[in-house]
Amino acid sequence: MAEDNKFASAPASPPIENRPTELRPGEPRRNHPRFTVVWTGRIVAASRVLDCVILNISASGAKLRVFESMELPQRFTLIVDRFGDFPAELVWRDRRSAGVRFVGDPSQIGQTFAQALPVSRLFGSDT
Repeated sequence: MAEDNKFASAPASPPIENRPTELRPGEPRRNHPRFTVVWTGRIVAASRVLDCVILNISASGAKLRVFESMELPQRFTLIVDRFGDFPAELVWRDRRSAGVRFVGDPSQIGQTFAQALPVSRLFGSDT
């Protein structure tokens, strides 16, 4: 099989900024709450398209299920059906899953998902 069908391999992303190096019991682990979802989407980079399922999502990132074993690019566009296109970068990848961070203002991204998710929890508010 031709190797030109694979996304180019990219180095690992730097650690997420503002994440504490050590967590105490009970401390939140994320800047924005995540929500379990089952939404369809696509990873698009350099005219390549890879179908995926979004398993969880927040205003700052998502966990994806991918069905191809090809390498993912460091930066790409994540198309979330029903919501639009989001520039994203790869944070981690294992065999069938990937974690991505959205490149953009979490407040604006969160507003986009607010129609389908509890708004008060989306931004980490207790209201």
